[in-house]
Amino acid sequence: MNSIDRINKLEDDFMEIDYLVYSAHKTGTQSLVETLQHNDLKSLHLHQLQNLGLKKGDFQKYVEEYVKKNNRKLKILTVFREPMERQISSFFEAYGSEPIRLDKVKDPTETIIYKYSFKQLQRKFHIELATKTLMGYRESIHEICQELGISLRDFKSIDETKKLFLCETESITLHLIEFHELIRNFESILTIITKVPITSKVANMADAKWYKDVYHDFKMSLALPQKLISAIYNDKRGIIDFIYPAGFESKESQAMGKYGKKSKSTFRSYWDYSHLIWIQMKHKITKRMKNIIQDNLR
Repeated sequence: MNSIDRINKLEDDFMEIDYLVYSAHKTGTQSLVETLQHNDLKSLHLHQLQNLGLKKGDFQKYVEEYVKKNNRKLKILTVFREPMERQISSFFEAYGSEPIRLDKVKDPTETIIYKYSFKQLQRKFHIELATKTLMGYRESIHEICQELGISLRDFKSIDETKKLFLCETESITLHLIEFHELIRNFESILTIITKVPITSKVANMADAKWYKDVYHDFKMSLALPQKLISAIYNDKRGIIDFIYPAGFESKESQAMGKYGKKSKSTFRSYWDYSHLIWIQMKHKITKRMKNIIQDNLR
């Protein structure tokens, strides 16, 4: 099957949208789509081309077909989120939500987020980061630029305080948004982009998940090798330098301080160290109690 055949197989919905949310895993894509739809703006989302059954080189042809059919540019939204935060969120989505949504398990107790110890979860996370096999490891903005033959130099800032950027060609308008600014200014950013008053409809947030306590404690106690964190950030150096005024070194250093391995002496206080030990003990006790309850129910 050639690229034209693959484009023709796309659902009609993708030729009729007002906005395409083409953004990496766990960057607010569902909230963006829900909000746009809620405000009568047709939209769909994808994380990477394979979500549409498309291959490398197909996206430009899709854009051309869209413009030909609609006689207007394709409007694209993409969001960048700090790497470590996004990878942690992706990990929990992949093993805490996806198995349930896809009916691979009957309930949360069958997921590895529920069954694994903290040590097991962190080891799996470490391995998938090191091998770059974690779901959603790649950045959509890199794929978009490659497919459309553009670069970060083609973007201009349209609101420096909100870290909002625009790239415009003959066939697309592409808005690049920083994740935390989007969360803080959701309605105002979308109002700037769409030029119509927007009311938000937020979806798929971590605080609403069944695993929210484990997710929080996992983040608090995570300790990865500094070299691994550096490698992850170096993969995304260009986009980090472009978006954040403080630059790559500052963001890398912050991530290492937050998620890198620490000796007892590096904790800011005895309370910080004691709190980490308590998180680990609480997780072990919780797992033990769950096992006792399940044994009693059998």
